[in-house]
Amino acid sequence: MGLRFITGRAGSGKSYMCLKEIAAKQEMSSVPPLFYIVPEQYTLQGERDIIAFTKGRAIMKAQVLSFNRLSYNIFSRTGLPSKTPLDDIGKALILKKTVSENKSSFLYFKSCCDRSGFIEQLSNIITEFFKYDISLDRLSEAYGSTDDTALKYKLNDLSIIYSEFLKHISEGYISPDTALDMLYENISKSTFVDGAEIWIDGFSSFTPQELKIIERLIELSDNVTITLTIGRPALLNDSLSQTSVFYEPKDTYNRLLSIAHKTGTAIENIYCDNIFRFKSPVLKHLESSLLTYSSKPSDLSDGICFYEAKDRFDEAEYVACSIISMVKEKALRFRDIAVLTGDIEGTVNTLKNIFSQNNIPFFADIKRGLNGFPLITLVMGLLDSLTDGMAYDSVFSMLKTGLLPFDEDEIEILENYVLSHGIKSYKWHNVWQYNDINSSQEGFNEKINSLRERVLDLTGLLSAKFENRKKYSVASISSALYSFLIESGAAEKIKKAAEAFEAEGDFTKSYENRQCFNAFCSILDTFCSISGGDSTTLRSYRDMLERAADAKKIGIVPPKADSVIIGDIERTRLSKTKALFIINANEGMFPKNTSPQGVFSDTERGLICACGLKLASGAKESAFLQQFNVYSALTRPSDILHISYIKSGALAPSPAVSRLKKIFPKAPVYSPDDEHIRALILSSAHCTFHNIGKGLKNGYGLYTDAYEYFKDSPQRH
Repeated sequence: MGLRFITGRAGSGKSYMCLKEIAAKQEMSSVPPLFYIVPEQYTLQGERDIIAFTKGRAIMKAQVLSFNRLSYNIFSRTGLPSKTPLDDIGKALILKKTVSENKSSFLYFKSCCDRSGFIEQLSNIITEFFKYDISLDRLSEAYGSTDDTALKYKLNDLSIIYSEFLKHISEGYISPDTALDMLYENISKSTFVDGAEIWIDGFSSFTPQELKIIERLIELSDNVTITLTIGRPALLNDSLSQTSVFYEPKDTYNRLLSIAHKTGTAIENIYCDNIFRFKSPVLKHLESSLLTYSSKPSDLSDGICFYEAKDRFDEAEYVACSIISMVKEKALRFRDIAVLTGDIEGTVNTLKNIFSQNNIPFFADIKRGLNGFPLITLVMGLLDSLTDGMAYDSVFSMLKTGLLPFDEDEIEILENYVLSHGIKSYKWHNVWQYNDINSSQEGFNEKINSLRERVLDLTGLLSAKFENRKKYSVASISSALYSFLIESGAAEKIKKAAEAFEAEGDFTKSYENRQCFNAFCSILDTFCSISGGDSTTLRSYRDMLERAADAKKIGIVPPKADSVIIGDIERTRLSKTKALFIINANEGMFPKNTSPQGVFSDTERGLICACGLKLASGAKESAFLQQFNVYSALTRPSDILHISYIKSGALAPSPAVSRLKKIFPKAPVYSPDDEHIRALILSSAHCTFHNIGKGLKNGYGLYTDAYEYFKDSPQRH
């Protein structure tokens, strides 16, 4: 067994060396098992990379895994007791039940058990306990070691919750939090990794849970190679400051060294000192300048620029026009371009709209909750119509989903009639004979009452079984909702919509429709298996379902290879990116502000650490660690880097932007009024003039500018 480190700064060829070695090993006649372990979200790209490096363009003998995928492989070989997988929704239900049953024993949390977000915070801290290998015994030791009263009370309550949670999941559930612990216990029972060669790539740090798995891999395999992004001077510096960009990978390296010494493993270091990635001198200078605070200003400017946007629409339009220009004039492919942001949830819809209008293929690397999908809107509208007396908003949010047997004309006629006469509650159950401008039309009253009855027939599928304010079992309500989707024809409409999207080549929407329905059914199954016997009102059930739909995330596989990647600065892994747009580079977004404190404050985390327990970094440490994320993002592209930020009184540019401007004082800084931007819009308009009408209709300023330039051009046709 052996442990090898491949270290070097960004762009030094660490992943390239791993992939070349894997490709060469696959060509050998006698090959041990080959495993390429990468972060979960990078597994698809990892497979593509190995294919690109292998003769014949195929994966022959290597396997691309994440730690979770490794778990599933081991479990399938060793066999485990029949247990139900527990997702985040099931975990929240168990924690809610645990809190409700033990509330009277709490010393600190008694007054905040019913507050919004409390269960989510508990879920996060339980996950943290698992990741950082904190057992009940160690939690008790911390309780006995601290003199801080508030912390003592918190640890007491958390010990109760943690203990009860462990009891619940031991009764037949497998939690994602426990998967790696079970892998640690079972990996030696299988020969899956025996004698294997393993490459672990793309990580900047590992949790204690993952470090335990790496220790097992070192013991069982022939050789383990781990890449770390850190320069040689920092790696050899035994007193590296916490403010250093490379502090986190250096700390990771030290932890791995401890494992090697513990297991008596031979260690090899390979230093990648040469930087190969950057074709632009500006980006090469940028990478080296980020590692020192005393960088001298450079005269270089070709390859980097800044854009001061008026708002997010303006910023998205600038990015879209720049992408079109790059594809048209610089012969870049869409897959060579990426857009990263620190606020993907707040930005992605704007980018999607602008990119779609410009026919720019894209893939958004984000998982979205179910709320907002027509299926969820239908179910929420149905439950609301039963609990709020057939109010206008509830009924028509349900009808307008397009999943019920009503066409648009019927909905419009019904909506106008209901609004005109203020119809709600009991009035839906009376025959409608109001004087109306349309009532003189022959057969109108019969038609409008027929529509009314059809609506009541659909809502009656549930209202006949349940009364508002009364309590029913969670299982009975869940079962009735599923039956409603089948009997109303909504399930069949979702299936046909997915098939229609697929026939049109829109695989993204097709996959989303199928996933949404499956995910909703999964929520109902979870409700039945964990809380099925609990009694609740329709309103409480509706609130519980809304939270679950928001927590249930779905994602898609990139439908096209030649697409612009839209991703998150921290989460998204990019490969072979030539041009990168970093948007929303405002203070608090780049680098991103650290997350809220949660259950423990920074001070309390320090006290826990003093008791010998290692938890996730507090806000101060996280702020230092964000520097590594900034370094990683800025050094991704090989040719072009565009950084944009919103310039307004309320928003200030990121400190990283100010620093980059000092390093490259001659780099262009554009705004919407600059001639260069107007020329860029004009150039893009030649490719996408058919979209200008949409832009004018929606009031997008840049499209308006393009139209003004383009309307009198000889090429306007």
